[in-house]
Amino acid sequence: MKKKHPKYFSTSWKVRGLLGCYHFFRFFRKKPPLLQSDKIKNILICNWAHLGDVLLSSSIIPALKERWPEAKIGFLASPASKIVLDGHPLIHKIHTASTWKQGMLHRSIFVQIGIFLRSLIFVNHSLIKEISQEHYDLAIDLHPFFPNCSFFLRKTNIHCFVQFSSAGLHPSRSYLVDFPDQLGYLPGMYSLLLQALNIPSQSLRPCIHFTNTSPLKGQDYIVLHMGTTAVSKEWPIHHWITLASKLVSEGMTIVFTGKGAREAKAIQEVTAFLPHFINLCDKLDWNDFISVIQEAQTLISVDTVAIHLAAYLNTPSIGLYFATPHPELWFPDYGSTHFLIKKDPYIYLSDPSFLKNFPNTTELDEITPEHVLACLESKKSSPPLINTP
Repeated sequence: MKKKHPKYFSTSWKVRGLLGCYHFFRFFRKKPPLLQSDKIKNILICNWAHLGDVLLSSSIIPALKERWPEAKIGFLASPASKIVLDGHPLIHKIHTASTWKQGMLHRSIFVQIGIFLRSLIFVNHSLIKEISQEHYDLAIDLHPFFPNCSFFLRKTNIHCFVQFSSAGLHPSRSYLVDFPDQLGYLPGMYSLLLQALNIPSQSLRPCIHFTNTSPLKGQDYIVLHMGTTAVSKEWPIHHWITLASKLVSEGMTIVFTGKGAREAKAIQEVTAFLPHFINLCDKLDWNDFISVIQEAQTLISVDTVAIHLAAYLNTPSIGLYFATPHPELWFPDYGSTHFLIKKDPYIYLSDPSFLKNFPNTTELDEITPEHVLACLESKKSSPPLINTP
């Protein structure tokens, strides 16, 4: 694995160059003073990324509530990720906004620049009005990648922003926090933002609200969660077919979870010749999905949000990681997860020795069903390597 400086978390030299010029001209700007603690009455947490990002972002909610018990906490998330927060007792209001980067992966750089500039000029005025009406004193943007949403909220009446410098553009009233050279699990990085607010460093865990509604209570089963937001991170279908067939032949009950037509089609291919299985694709809401993972014997997944949930719920899991830049950000430092990582030129580690701290991690040229089955067998006879507190 290559070592790569994580300052801007981008593999594009164009993006790094643009942000480098931007920060050069802002170098001489004085760091704005933080608000006095007694003046913070309303707080907005921002992260418009995927489900897993919002799940991990919930980890700072208890710390903020402990520091400012009377403060009202709002959350700005993407429309697809807000389900993580729906009904959360500590969240006063949920706002939604979509990042301009959605659907931009295969478009030319000129189209991306055009859409980016348009998003800067034509800000969602209804969102600005909605957020301004809440009179937030402080906004904490947890998304460390370009772009986060702080710069797009510059027209609100929020007094102060706290965010990572790695996200690039930011309002003039932003207090920037640099990522350390050695990265770790993302909630641990969030604690750096809390320290900027004079909140002591602490171990952060997701703070989610759910009721166990699993339709499979009392049953023994293994969950196969095959889908993910990026096709490049998926495991070949023929491997899933081989793995599922061997598990079923050994008398195990297989439960498939997923969402959407693409994942439903993949599950159909895998189960075409299986004598028995349980297909819960598109049949679970967020609460049910959590419950099914909680009751499972083991989870096998390429999707990081499922891995985060399994670690939080202390469900044994096997994570298959493909083309995941800076994978150390997505390695839970608790729970019982064995990681199989495919060697890939697009995977970067801030510290090549990082994997030595995770004895339950194997780096392979190719991940095969035999590797997964070996991990599964080892989990039957081994206790969790790291226990959830």
